This record gives sequence, structure tokens and C-alpha cells, in this order.
Amino acid sequence: MRVRLTPRVALLALAAGIFVSVAAAIGVGPDVAAQDAGADDGAEASYPTTSNPEVHGEWLVRCSGEDDVASVCEAYRNLFLTDSEQRLLHIAVGHGAEDNAAVAILIAPLGVSLAEGMSIRIDGGWPAEFDYVSCTADGCRVRAPLDEDMLSAMQAGAEMRVIVAELSGRRVSIPVSLDGFTAAFEAAELPTTN
Repeated sequence: MRVRLTPRVALLALAAGIFVSVAAAIGVGPDVAAQDAGADDGAEASYPTTSNPEVHGEWLVRCSGEDDVASVCEAYRNLFLTDSEQRLLHIAVGHGAEDNAAVAILIAPLGVSLAEGMSIRIDGGWPAEFDYVSCTADGCRVRAPLDEDMLSAMQAGAEMRVIVAELSGRRVSIPVSLDGFTAAFEAAELPTTN
């Protein structure tokens, strides 16, 4: 299944030159093709990952793959432009190493306005605002701690909107389905021993 963006959003994003090559950045995820859902994309995992992530609706779960070590898991999605198959957004939700609190890592393409930050809105609710923490060749990263209210909204919600600004200041709203998020997050919640 592919994410279809409106021509306006796709044109604005392409005109701003904010996309990185999928070949250089990551492989495929559930948003590109269902038959490729088992492929590990390796994007931004800080540990060796399993080669066959679990599929939960439109979300995947990947875990560390070291033998005899407690696994660290995360629920994630990658969104791509339909026509070019270039990555538009990477979202990974898991638990912080220090305090086990829920945290989301979002990676927007290069070329976003860092000063404007990123907003997340669940089902039309109030937006939560986050600052970018770094940019690499893969894109610009936001670390978004998820309090109980935000996590509950994601688990009960149907759609999340991730709002980024182009360098011109124009805001672009990226729709993200939450279908399967609750099951994926629960599957990623507790570390397991391989």
C-alpha cells in the first residue's frame, strides 16, 4: 500500500528539494508495497535489527537481533511519495533507554525549516510542537517524548498529521494512518530475550 499525497503537497515538497534518495537512505516499508513488508529497512535503528519485522496494520515492529541479549523493539513507519518512491517521513516509537518512557523519533527530509520545528496533531486535536535536534544525510530529526495523553490519543486515534515547514515558511501537513499502531506499540513495549 502506498501513501498518496495531494499534488499540491508533492509539488511543494519536490520544489523545495527536500527529499533524499530512498536508495541512499533506506529500503522499503509498509507504505511502499505490502509484499515488501518483511524487508528490514535499517533506517535509524541504533542496534542490529531482525530481518523480518512484524506487521501490524500499517505499522511494523523491529527488534535488536543479538543472541542471548534482551531485545529492544520499536514500532515504525516510513512514508514515501507514490511516484518517485522517495522517503517523505520516518517515524519510530519505542521506549527511552534511560527511563523507559515512550518516545517518538521522526525524521523529516532535508530542506525543512529548522526554526519552525515540527508539529504533531492527532485526529484534529491540538498540535504538539517539537524542535529539531539534528540533521544528517538521512534527514532532520525530532525527538518527541510522548506523555500519557499523547500516547493515548495515538492509540485511540485514526490519523496523525505531521506538520513541517518548507524553507519558505509554508507549512505542509503529512497524513499518517494510525491503523495498527496500538498493536505495534504493544508488541514493541516489553523487551524480550532472544
